[in-house]
Amino acid sequence: WEARWMHFDEEEEEESGKELTGGPCFDELARALPSEDSHIPCILLVTSYFSKRHFIDLAKAFTFEELDEDGSGEIDRHEVAAAYARKYGHGPPPEVLLDAMMAALDRDGTEGIGREEFNSILAK
Repeated sequence: WEARWMHFDEEEEEESGKELTGGPCFDELARALPSEDSHIPCILLVTSYFSKRHFIDLAKAFTFEELDEDGSGEIDRHEVAAAYARKYGHGPPPEVLLDAMMAALDRDGTEGIGREEFNSILAK
């Protein structure tokens, strides 16, 4: 994939006569990556990053109370799926995205996103 992407960039660069930069999305992703080799496969880092971005979009659209439909004090995977469906106007997210979102955000391992975790996500 990388070789194909690099080939595309070289063609586009030749056509435009400009050197390509990563753009804002790639720049933001680069800042989110660890500074040293942490031995985490790149795909996991990218998946984690974009999963957090999806949740941040939900957190900006809904309050903690709106997301925590059952009032348990934690937003569980079913509540995340329901909020995703409400925000984007279709069914719940693919299971792989939902799994990645929960894994990236549930820092204390309670299988839910508590208020502290929620506020921490919004503060970044």
